[in-house]
Amino acid sequence: MPRFPLFPRRMPLAAWPLVTAQAKIVRSLAVIAVIALLAAPTEAAASVDALRSSLAAAIRDKDPSAVRDAVDELVRLDTEAAVDMLIEVGLLCDSPRMEEIVRDTMRGMKKKGAAIARAIHHCNEHKDPRVRDQLVHVLAYRRNTDAYKAVLTRIFDPVDSVALSACDALALKGHVGSVKHLIRALKLREDEGKKNSQVANAIRRTLTDLTTYRFDSSADWTIFWDAHGPGFKKPTKEEVRKREAEELEEERRGTGVVVKKKRRVPQFFGQEVPSQRVVFVLDTSMSMRDKDPIPTDVKVSGPRMRIRRVQQELKRIISAMPSDTEFTVIAFSNKVRTLSGTQLLPANNANKQKARKFVEKFRADGETYTDEALEAAFKVRDARTIILLSDGAPVRNTVVMDVPKILRWVDRANRFRHIQINTVGFRGARAQTGDFLSELAYRNNGQYLELP
Repeated sequence: MPRFPLFPRRMPLAAWPLVTAQAKIVRSLAVIAVIALLAAPTEAAASVDALRSSLAAAIRDKDPSAVRDAVDELVRLDTEAAVDMLIEVGLLCDSPRMEEIVRDTMRGMKKKGAAIARAIHHCNEHKDPRVRDQLVHVLAYRRNTDAYKAVLTRIFDPVDSVALSACDALALKGHVGSVKHLIRALKLREDEGKKNSQVANAIRRTLTDLTTYRFDSSADWTIFWDAHGPGFKKPTKEEVRKREAEELEEERRGTGVVVKKKRRVPQFFGQEVPSQRVVFVLDTSMSMRDKDPIPTDVKVSGPRMRIRRVQQELKRIISAMPSDTEFTVIAFSNKVRTLSGTQLLPANNANKQKARKFVEKFRADGETYTDEALEAAFKVRDARTIILLSDGAPVRNTVVMDVPKILRWVDRANRFRHIQINTVGFRGARAQTGDFLSELAYRNNGQYLELP
């Protein structure tokens, strides 16, 4: 198309009205474009401000439908400001249920846009580990490469809770491309003297989820992956069953080529202690004086009184703890007594002796203030595992406490710390504890053990 100058040097007089009209149109369009450019950020900001109020009100009212609607609108805006506001108001609102709804709805962000780019940036760079933690859960369901890389990077996060969330996310994604990075992360923990830490155990668990194989050390995993990594295809369940049966047969015959050394992990009543930073929380209420019948297939010496059984087992595990472990003990009835306040103690000889003396002073009396005991356990800095033993339902002033309320408190307190909670109960007391102990363990990535 020939170029038509706006104001040519030579032009017939009759053409001037047409040119003038055209110039006015061009100038009008330019003005409109400038106004649109200036107004767009203002309108977007106004929308974010309006939706901030709507989202805050919906969260305050605990209205799931209204929360989803507000988050949907913010996601559709596809702006950095919208993501920043969702983090501030939605992901840090102190309500686990509302935060979950915000996370789920944020997963609807456009594959390529300002919002997803901002979320990835914050997952990588935000100073608040709670934000990194939440965004790992958001990005875990996204398939774009940058989101995957952001989640993968978080397994090296200096904050354990974020690294644990990244392990869960990678297991969910099921991508074997993350195996070599997980092996590197495991080696890093080993080099730091944390081979038995909760994060190291989570990395091993994720590697097994992705490959169906089980190895302890990063060196063994490296040998395996160097041999099988290129073109690795996850075995089917039938193939896994066949392989495990062959390994058991080789072990029985003593013909196995590879001899796998099992890690020496401390155990409490046979239940593995899954980290190197553990808090033992022991019920010393009146009912712990009860004696349980001795099963015919169990050989024991001494009394079967519950409090005595607990004392003996706790002193045994304290003595057996590796030197790279840190621990403390909390005893509770209608009072909460702590071995070391809010501090974990290194498992050296002096602290072990101090702990054994503390345990020997246990006396079974009073009620079962489980809520206060759990609050004390969560005040212990750097704790990664809580082991709660109790033989009764939480009771105050002869009235059973609101168990769902206790569970909700733990949900809120643990949503960013990801402390594993293992629980131990007594078979003879199941009628009193109900499902409280098993539910508490289930909701906090732990295990429930019932003693005969």
